[in-house]
Amino acid sequence: MTAPTTTTSPDLVAGRLADVSAVLITGGNAGASDDFASCLESLFEDVVMIPGASADEHAGEGALRELVRALSAAREQRVLVVDPDASRPAPHLWLALTAWPEHEVVSPRVPQNETPPCALYQRDSVLAVLQARLRAAESGTIRLAESRQEELRGLQEPTGPQSIAPTLDTDFIEGADLDALHEATT
Repeated sequence: MTAPTTTTSPDLVAGRLADVSAVLITGGNAGASDDFASCLESLFEDVVMIPGASADEHAGEGALRELVRALSAAREQRVLVVDPDASRPAPHLWLALTAWPEHEVVSPRVPQNETPPCALYQRDSVLAVLQARLRAAESGTIRLAESRQEELRGLQEPTGPQSIAPTLDTDFIEGADLDALHEATT
């Protein structure tokens, strides 16, 4: 017997979701960030923009620290984190993540070596795991990968947000559900 899942009804303010914070990690393409921000602001009451990690920061602990900054900046317990490196805003996917039964992490399923363009996190429980992982790296208990190549070869602990999924209650939007969302945006 599987445990029941819960889905919450969204709280709306002026037609926008008020019980989910959206955090946009801004990158080098200001035009893309503006497009993503406008789309997010039309859907969510609380939208926060934070600067992305530099190329140097992405090696090692940078990706995890970036996610800590994103979750810490959010007002709500449920946090949609969006990376504007995707080709275009994906409002159907963002809304599907917020409507999915609640888990600590909900993410679209992507190929193993890719980072999802967005994911929904339960702020407090995910922050606790991230902070513990960073403390372990700082104390030398684990050595995080210093490059994506090390991570992919399995030489060191992975550093990306996907690296925390095995330690949390994670669910993925995949298969026919994900295909239908991609069709809706084309």
